[in-house]
Amino acid sequence: MGICYSYCLNKDANIHAVINPLDETSKSLCEYEIVLKIPHGTTCFHANESTSFEWKCNEDVNKVLKNLYKDLHLEHWIVYNDETPIKTISTGAHAKGIIAWNNRVVTWLIHSVPKFPTEFNGTNEFPEINHSELEYGQSFIFIKIDIEHLENIMKQLFIMHPAIYITNVNCDEYRKNYKHETSNIYKINNELYHATKSPNDHKDLYEDIVLPKFGGCCYTETWVRGHQCIDTNQCKMIQKIHWNNNIVYKYTHDHSKFCYSEMGWVMIGDINRMTTQFKRGGGGIIIHNKKISELFKTIMQL
Repeated sequence: MGICYSYCLNKDANIHAVINPLDETSKSLCEYEIVLKIPHGTTCFHANESTSFEWKCNEDVNKVLKNLYKDLHLEHWIVYNDETPIKTISTGAHAKGIIAWNNRVVTWLIHSVPKFPTEFNGTNEFPEINHSELEYGQSFIFIKIDIEHLENIMKQLFIMHPAIYITNVNCDEYRKNYKHETSNIYKINNELYHATKSPNDHKDLYEDIVLPKFGGCCYTETWVRGHQCIDTNQCKMIQKIHWNNNIVYKYTHDHSKFCYSEMGWVMIGDINRMTTQFKRGGGGIIIHNKKISELFKTIMQL
């Protein structure tokens, strides 16, 4: 018999683990979906195991996102965004996402959309992306993994110093425990990793933290407004996104944050490759999969 971790949280309590028996034949859960919204509307391209990890076009990104949470019955959540529906936060993490879980699974949606979502209750009934945020391209990565990863996922989150605005969890202990951590790469399995950096670690996440670990030359697509990092032999900014159906747009119309390497990995995250972001926290999911890397290579142009 193995071990299953059952977690109990409420707004006035921290995590307590209850150890339950788990049949060793149980398969480790690890699922993910990549979603890229194109500018000027809700049309998106997404890829997951059911699409054989090929880009599939969908007319409504909101339906794709809501389907990710269908029938999950999540009980606890932390929603964070550096641009909440009420205000913009210029310190701490430049990070946007939702971590939600029950006693079996942890889900993590990392995205690039400001002021989203306006509310969340653990179901797929959260509001659609505000019309004002549909002007630019946006990126999303959703993972669903076993509950045993929760403690490490919390560490990754709080190293960034996130701006939390919706939660039913007491986060005080996590803020205190990871206040002085700098950066970390957490291995979920042989294919999935999460990289995180603190605002105290004045570095570029892409070139200084992720690239030394995974190698190759990194091609990035992030929001850049006047403070871009200089291209190097190891890290270069792409100029255009080009889909097979002749949808083409420049990086200036894309608010996404992702990169790929010909060494067979990609990262989808929430921080930009700008010198002004060295003082911000942030992170991203790394997928070490040659097929996924080739998938991104097909749409990114220097």
